[in-house]
Amino acid sequence: MKNSRRAVYEQAITEVEPSSDIFTRVKENAARLKWRPRGESESELSFKVSDSFWSWGEKVSVFRKNESIVVRSECSYPFQHFDWGKNRENVCALVASL
Repeated sequence: MKNSRRAVYEQAITEVEPSSDIFTRVKENAARLKWRPRGESESELSFKVSDSFWSWGEKVSVFRKNESIVVRSECSYPFQHFDWGKNRENVCALVASL
């Protein structure tokens, strides 16, 4: 059974360059933020954000949706319902760096 109450934050950004160029920049900036790569495909990247005092870590995904690129952060632990703003912080940090 999927827990639909997991803490999540996402933001769509209008693509201004080809997704391959955006994905290259996302990988560079994720490395700078010290996020560990989890997976990569032609249309999606995913990263693991380390645990902290406020959370058990997050999964950040970047994927194409229609004409936009979506950046999504969700708590790794399925029963963590409050993220104390950490998911929003992850998304904003990556979007600001693009």
